[in-house]
Amino acid sequence: MTSEIDGLKILSWNVHGLGLFDKPVDKTKPEQIFELIEQQEPDILCMIEYYTNSDGSNTKASKFFKNAGYKEYRFSYDNDFGAKIFIGNAVFSKYPLSNFEEIQIDEYIKMMRCDVTMPDNSTLRLFVMHLQSFLLGDEEKAFIEDVKHNTEKLEQKPGYSKTFLAKFQRAYAKRASQAEMARKEIAESPYPVVICADFNDVPKSYTYTTVKGDLNDAFAEKGKGLGRTYNFLSPTLRIDYIFYNCKALELLGYQSIKTDLSDHNPIIANFARAKEKK
Repeated sequence: MTSEIDGLKILSWNVHGLGLFDKPVDKTKPEQIFELIEQQEPDILCMIEYYTNSDGSNTKASKFFKNAGYKEYRFSYDNDFGAKIFIGNAVFSKYPLSNFEEIQIDEYIKMMRCDVTMPDNSTLRLFVMHLQSFLLGDEEKAFIEDVKHNTEKLEQKPGYSKTFLAKFQRAYAKRASQAEMARKEIAESPYPVVICADFNDVPKSYTYTTVKGDLNDAFAEKGKGLGRTYNFLSPTLRIDYIFYNCKALELLGYQSIKTDLSDHNPIIANFARAKEKK
């Protein structure tokens, strides 16, 4: 008996509304984001903070992803941006998807679930999630960036530190509850699991350990350096993850691409899936 290997490349990226949240808006940003993705040629693409129009379309994305060979698309929205824009999680796949479900784990937080049929007819269950943010506005983020270089600015706005602490405490509590609900659903999977997520939380946190369970962290296995995925606040923030079942997938490599196209960097995991051939 010999072993035949099927490759699986997964790219997960919080694309920050494809530039919608930027001030001023750069209308070329979606194309730049798609070009970066095209260079990587992932088999499965998970886009967090992706947007569609009110009719469910995104003309620029549809044309690009059709040309890139994606045959399946699923979208789950949890917020809006005005009356005509919906923000949420999207999956594009070159492999068949089935059993799609949106799982409400908080008022404005949904976890996406779908099953991926691999070339050897085995099944992986994919979860995509974006957990509670710290709810910091652009002004607050800019203030934190300034304080990193000049701590005296804290004295100019003494109430800010209390505001930040209150927001952080609320966010930690919300993520804990969301993580517990997500873990319950993940534990019931009849298939090997892959998770693509923006936790808004760091490794070894309660959120991280609860959702991860006994899965493997792709960065921890093959990543290098500090693995920063978020480009603001702290130079060491790794808050985006790909978890996987090592009994079903063999991790060949992991990378995070530094870019200013979003406030997050895309993360990529390359896997081999072995199937026996007589």
